[in-house]
Amino acid sequence: MKLIGKSILKSFYQRMAAPAPDIYLQKGFYRLHDLIKSHKASPPKIAIDIRKDIIMLPYTGGTTGQPKGVMLTHYNMIAALEMMRRYFPMLEEGNGNVLAYMPFYHAAGHITCVISGILEGGTLIVLTTRISTIS
Repeated sequence: MKLIGKSILKSFYQRMAAPAPDIYLQKGFYRLHDLIKSHKASPPKIAIDIRKDIIMLPYTGGTTGQPKGVMLTHYNMIAALEMMRRYFPMLEEGNGNVLAYMPFYHAAGHITCVISGILEGGTLIVLTTRISTIS
C-alpha cells in the first residue's frame, strides 16, 4: 500500500479535505436540524405500495459490465435495515455512530451507511479522505 501512497493518488486524496465546521455560516449552506426547526411539516398525502413502489434506482455494471438500474422498493430498504438490526443487536436506536467509508453511490454504502444512519437516528461520520492502516 505504500507504493500507492507515493503515487499520483497521494496528492489527489490530500486535496479531498473535509470542509471547515463553520461552512454552514456561508450563504447557501444549511444545517438539516435548523431547516427542520424553521419549516412546518406539511407533507402531501401519498399512497405508497411498499412492495411495488421504487424508492431508489442505483446503477451498477453487475456481472455484464453494462450499466443498468436496479429497482429497489421501500420494502427492500426496510428489509435491509432489519437485517442490519439483526446482525448488530448490540446497537441502540438513536445512540450510535455510523462510520461511512463506502461510497454512497454503491447500494451497500447507501443502505448500510446513509439509510441505517438516518432511520436509526445515528450520527453519520463521513470519511472524505482515504485512510490507510497498512504500512
